Amino acid sequence: MGSTIKSVYLCGDSHGSYRAQNIFKAIADSGVPFAALPRRYIVKHEKVSLAKRILRYTFDLATFPLRLVLIAFASHFVVLPMNYGPRVLAELLAARLMRKPIVVDYYVSKYDTEVNDRGRYPPKGFVAWRLRQADRLLMASASIVLFLNRAEAGYYQGVVDVRLAGHKCRVVPLCVDYNEQMFAAPNCNHVASDEGYFNICWWGTYVPLHGLEVILRGIKMVESAEVRLFLFGDSDRKAEPYVALVKELQLESIVTIRNDLHFRDGSLPRFLNEKCHLSLGTFGHSNKAKTVLANKIVDSVALGIPCLTSPTSATRELFGPHDGLIYCESTAESLAAKILTLTTDRQSLRQMGRQGVKRYLEVFSPEAFRRSFIAALVDAGGDDLTKGP
Repeated sequence: MGSTIKSVYLCGDSHGSYRAQNIFKAIADSGVPFAALPRRYIVKHEKVSLAKRILRYTFDLATFPLRLVLIAFASHFVVLPMNYGPRVLAELLAARLMRKPIVVDYYVSKYDTEVNDRGRYPPKGFVAWRLRQADRLLMASASIVLFLNRAEAGYYQGVVDVRLAGHKCRVVPLCVDYNEQMFAAPNCNHVASDEGYFNICWWGTYVPLHGLEVILRGIKMVESAEVRLFLFGDSDRKAEPYVALVKELQLESIVTIRNDLHFRDGSLPRFLNEKCHLSLGTFGHSNKAKTVLANKIVDSVALGIPCLTSPTSATRELFGPHDGLIYCESTAESLAAKILTLTTDRQSLRQMGRQGVKRYLEVFSPEAFRRSFIAALVDAGGDDLTKGP
């Protein structure tokens, strides 16, 4: 680590953001002093009432002088992932005026998520314009912008119509941090199973990116008594369309939908280690679906579980041909054909799982993340802040 990083100010909230927690850990493990003043410590974002809204703005105004002092004393300024609001932009402007090296962990585009993925706002409406401008300001103000991979760097710059100079883009891949007990538990591909089933698992947030309809229609075409599919989501309400599709396709005896197991409490990875022979990635058809690397793919290889997914620009960038991923087209027919092949080739699944773990340790482990992130901070300190984007 270079000597240019004396202290870091972390801008934004970290509650619920696993990547933000990784940033805290990377900085702390590197022995760098840091300061943060997250608003969610005082006011939660869930179910914001008028009273909570007033408390939130009061907190922002009351602490603004202190935050300016913390920024002034920091040698580096970091915007944590998924932080876009007025408070963050005000701090970003202050850091820019103080000529601080600024690192923005871009992670995802707020505009792309709310307008293109979720369809909450029309593309030509005022809210969409405001979200896009916030994304553009984050990129344009940074000394270095962190992306998860080169494919997503190009995609998000295109979405918000910004072109960054090459020296301002840095790849810091996803990070998964699992405890030793989780790694010590062998995946079910490596132990004898007397159940006689081939268990396939998908987990995620029920967004179109994942192509769940393709997955369910593919399972319908498999028609094998030994194949079972488990879907693990985050919301009973969001799962309703897929519960209905399972009934329509008469898959109730094959497909199980659960929203009560999670990575945060260890319940989901425990189930996956004990039961899952094969995981499923993404099978969407949008430009984003064909570009990005879904978190679940990294989760899967970290646990030694081979992942069947449609190829994306990011997966081809970060994974070799034997690094734990199996590709098929994003159609029900291609998915079904590949599953039928894999059910009879457990030895290949075991080998792919081992290779996936090796790739995880090389690219997606906490130590790999710490090295990449700290190197980006060091490089940001040498950036000429007078240069444009």
